[in-house]
Amino acid sequence: MLPMSMQAYVQDRINNFAFVFAQELVPNISQQQLDIAFSRAVYFISAQEASGGQTQVELRFSHDCRYLGCLNPDCSLCKNNPNKTCAPDEIFDEAYVENRVLKAKCEADISVELVNKQTGEVFAMPGVEVQ
Repeated sequence: MLPMSMQAYVQDRINNFAFVFAQELVPNISQQQLDIAFSRAVYFISAQEASGGQTQVELRFSHDCRYLGCLNPDCSLCKNNPNKTCAPDEIFDEAYVENRVLKAKCEADISVELVNKQTGEVFAMPGVEVQ
């Protein structure tokens, strides 16, 4: 029998520990449930390591549209409404004058959120206001 590589040995020991630990927390956990949870944990850890251990974030722009509507292209009420609801991917107006506040097409304020790319979780930024 060939000796296990060090990585395989360590992973096997961690897997055994995880099963015993999980049995203490959730006595009726099955091996299949543990394998799924273990695989997900390894995936999240490797994704975090791939990003250099730092959380990948992005800015998300949104607004509370001032106009009501259903965005259904076949809706006759919305089709004939001069004040159409802003589409989710068309928040910004077409042009802005220099040194003016950015507003949505409907003249609503635009808000900015800092979002975790992997989880979609919005980071709370108390005391921070972006204008």
